[in-house]
Amino acid sequence: VELFQDSLLLVTSNSHPWVRGTPPAGNADLAGQRYLLPGERSTTAQMVREWFNHHSIELSNCVEIPSLSAAIRLVETGFGVGVAPAWAIDRELKAGTLHAFPFLQENLRRTWMISMRPTHRFSPLEAFFIRALKEGTSSLADSTL
Repeated sequence: VELFQDSLLLVTSNSHPWVRGTPPAGNADLAGQRYLLPGERSTTAQMVREWFNHHSIELSNCVEIPSLSAAIRLVETGFGVGVAPAWAIDRELKAGTLHAFPFLQENLRRTWMISMRPTHRFSPLEAFFIRALKEGTSSLADSTL
């Protein structure tokens, strides 16, 4: 059952050269950065690594930070470039403490869902829970959907 879709963004501090100068426009701009990624086993980290690999950009300097909130605090200090959806950093974007840039050439989109066996029939309580989740997460979806 699909809940919503979002897109990942590259996130930097105010002091990052992309903010002070030219935003990333090509693969060379993305190479050589320190990236803060979720834990190795996360689907998000796998998606990001596959994107960089597909675009022949070496991720030579990565730090795995399993906590998104910790990664965001490190990005704010200028420790590296993070990866997050806009909804997770909305407060920081509005305050101007973080800046977000789209991935080049294509969006990195995620689909949030509940997975069940195809033969599973939802009980009334499960159906209520799913409706509540859809309602509660509707504001997190990309506005482009």
